[in-house]
Amino acid sequence: MLQELKAYPLLQGARGEKRADINALVDVICRVAFMMTAEAGIGQIDLNPVIVHPQGQGVSIVDARVFFEK
Repeated sequence: MLQELKAYPLLQGARGEKRADINALVDVICRVAFMMTAEAGIGQIDLNPVIVHPQGQGVSIVDARVFFEK
């Protein structure tokens, strides 16, 4: 899935940057997907921005909002 993103080469370490912590990003995506399926009342989760640090350093989520369906 991530390999299909236009930005994927940046995660791989393009332009002289360090390779991003792709495993941590995948973990966040899986956890959010689990939350969406485990809690039927969640309509939307907004994570902005998601900062992917260099490999081994994880991911930071600066702001998160959860919207519940009425």
